[in-house]
Amino acid sequence: MVNGKWDSTQRLSYDDYTTNGGRYDPLTYTYLLPTVHVDMDLSIYLTHGISLFINGRDINKYKYQLQAYSPATPQYATNLEKDYYQPVWTAGIKAKF
Repeated sequence: MVNGKWDSTQRLSYDDYTTNGGRYDPLTYTYLLPTVHVDMDLSIYLTHGISLFINGRDINKYKYQLQAYSPATPQYATNLEKDYYQPVWTAGIKAKF
């Protein structure tokens, strides 16, 4: 089984320029860019009560990217944070008694 989830762009917060010492322009917001999550589950039944399994979470190397910008921000200055996450794999044997 393969599951996929798509998250569109999310507007997270308003960065108030008056309380941050003029660090931000007016109308500056922080955004989380679109992401795709893909998970995989595989089970192979050897007998009625024993099976092998492999599970993969975020097998497409999930990317978490934040941007902060206003209408006056140039395109090259919008990135705030970018993190890459590696997939997590689990394998084993399941048995019913």
